[in-house]
Amino acid sequence: MVSNNIFKITILIYVINLITSLLINNNEYLLDNSLIIKICVKAILIFALIIAISKSKRYFKIWNYNLYFLLVGFLLLYLAITSKTIQLKDSNLELYSYEHLLFLFSCIITGVFEELLFRVFLFNGIIKSKLSSKKNEILVKSILWTSLLFGIAHISNLLNPNYHIYSVISQIIIAFGLGLLFQSLYIRFKNISILIILHSIINYFGAFNSKLLKDGNDLTNDIYTFSEFKETIIIFVFFLIFIVIPLSYLTIKRELKHGITLYKKI
Repeated sequence: MVSNNIFKITILIYVINLITSLLINNNEYLLDNSLIIKICVKAILIFALIIAISKSKRYFKIWNYNLYFLLVGFLLLYLAITSKTIQLKDSNLELYSYEHLLFLFSCIITGVFEELLFRVFLFNGIIKSKLSSKKNEILVKSILWTSLLFGIAHISNLLNPNYHIYSVISQIIIAFGLGLLFQSLYIRFKNISILIILHSIINYFGAFNSKLLKDGNDLTNDIYTFSEFKETIIIFVFFLIFIVIPLSYLTIKRELKHGITLYKKI
């Protein structure tokens, strides 16, 4: 399915990240500095990823130096952060406090790590393995495989005792849907920066209460019921069928019609 070296490197990098998280979560002496350690590990893995990407053949530009993308991205990030100002104050935290900035940076570095790993490195590896197919088939198959693997990667959350199996299944399905949309946006605009920012915002909102405020309102065994699971799945399947898939199609309609232009190594 995927070029062997690309697939092996992807698995290795993801496993290193997973093992590090498990070791930290199960070591009471490291818990107090868990975010800092995870950030440092991800920074090292990102550096390794950048080297691997630079040495591999790439079929899409990674950065489209468009000021508009950066302005829109940072505006969205600013709005996301400031929308939580009241909650921060209620928890005796300031917008520029050490705890909040550290949490924000962890959300951003996770976004950088996962976007480079899946949207760029793995995606290009899958394209390489599909070069014998028609150009539009390469595109569709590569998007589906990358999104599927991105979703499946979230199965690792089963190892986190704070998550119920229902919540993990929900995460897998939601990640698959977001993967379809994000990969389509990457293909259309050839810009990973806006996706990193969007991914960071999703991480920020998704983990704000449980990780920063620690109010226990995450999807734990006691809170996330089967009824809520069904509601989440029904809503997201509706969202996937009627919004994500049509929007993804419209985003890459031109590429599907004319076929993608495979870029040489840049």
